Amino acid sequence: MKDEKLTHFFENKWGTYSAALYSPPEESDTARPTIIFVHGFRAQKEYYSWIGDCLAGYGYSALLFTVPSKGLPNPRQWSDGIRSAIDYLLGNESPLLGRINSEKIGAMGHSMGGLGALIAGSEDPRIKCIVGLAPAVLPEHFAVPRELYSISTPVQLQIGSKDGLIPPGNVKAFFDELNSTQKSYIEIKGGNHMRFVDKAATLMIGEYLSRSGVLGRGFKDGRADITFEEQHSISEGGFVEWFNHHLKQGIQ
Repeated sequence: MKDEKLTHFFENKWGTYSAALYSPPEESDTARPTIIFVHGFRAQKEYYSWIGDCLAGYGYSALLFTVPSKGLPNPRQWSDGIRSAIDYLLGNESPLLGRINSEKIGAMGHSMGGLGALIAGSEDPRIKCIVGLAPAVLPEHFAVPRELYSISTPVQLQIGSKDGLIPPGNVKAFFDELNSTQKSYIEIKGGNHMRFVDKAATLMIGEYLSRSGVLGRGFKDGRADITFEEQHSISEGGFVEWFNHHLKQGIQ
């Protein structure tokens, strides 16, 4: 259930981040597992409400945020935002004060946000589990830190087989090089890049990307062979099982 009344804010050197909080329908004082989710390049938190609703429905608190400069192609703005979001939720001004299990925090993101989640998870031991949806593994555009390959945190990567923005081969090659002994790779047959997003937001994001000079003029996603609902269902099944396994063990 989304908190419709409040927009939350936190800051770091990049500027001010706006955030939305999704909580399980049944509120309690129990310290819950929590997921931090961040959007893709030129997107925003409002484009991923299905993920917030999904996580809350499975008993997670979820914080979705928007980076200060959505068109600035530096993954550090995303990864630093995840770490600052954790600081905010664990701090004295937290809207979930006393209701977060600090040992059960996950990071998740789409595209640039997926790369940001990987970077944050490689640096911040508070992050116990990572999911990257079509992470921006694009060496020709963004440097992939070498330390990511030595990550020990459990990692799940998902990619659509028809993704035209992030080549599935890039993601699989990156996955194969990861040293983590706990890793999962899901290629969604017939899925593409944009169908990880809310259906209503996809056309807007496509227009943003096509106008961007960063990824090249005419840079377009592949044509999906499955519906939004089908891709969401497959993706949800993967990341919910992953988070449940790594963040809910030992919780009664």
